[in-house]
Amino acid sequence: MSKAVYRSALRSKRLLREAFSELLQEKDYGRITVTEIVERADLNRSTFYAHYTGIDDLMHELTDEITDGLMTVLQEAFSGDFLRRPEPALELLGNHLQQMKDLYRSLVRARQADFFMEELRRILTVRIQEELGEPKGLGADSLTSFLAGGVVSLYHSWLDDDYGDTDVSTVNEIAAAYVKAIGKAHAPLLVAER
Repeated sequence: MSKAVYRSALRSKRLLREAFSELLQEKDYGRITVTEIVERADLNRSTFYAHYTGIDDLMHELTDEITDGLMTVLQEAFSGDFLRRPEPALELLGNHLQQMKDLYRSLVRARQADFFMEELRRILTVRIQEELGEPKGLGADSLTSFLAGGVVSLYHSWLDDDYGDTDVSTVNEIAAAYVKAIGKAHAPLLVAER
């Protein structure tokens, strides 16, 4: 494949993802058609099918791209003291979600949202385990899953407008208070199981 063909393929895929992202913010996932995507991207159907098997395939690639971005944000955010000082990590995560709120809200409301939110929970769990020095045992594993699930649930509810016009900084504060309380209450358990 020549450089020009490769660049053209990358450009086409980028245009298709951007068009799809815009459409997700305007209408339900299940109502988006390939025709709408290619018209918005100013490409043709054969270009779409040269890169994707269907809309689900495009959705999967988009969520993978978003997940990679979240992983990068979380890697930068964790400081080694998450259970005592979760604010910096949660602020970075919350700000990232706020910047792309319309797209994330569309993903949360789409039928594929479970995959996206599960990936976010998985990433948080891994980061928390790394913060804790990979503690072992049922109590530690349960704690990291519980913490990650709770934080993701708060942001999920915020993205789904369950909290009305609540600002993301308020969600960050609530999440930080929960993390600190859980970390403080379970610190002896985590130390004992290492």
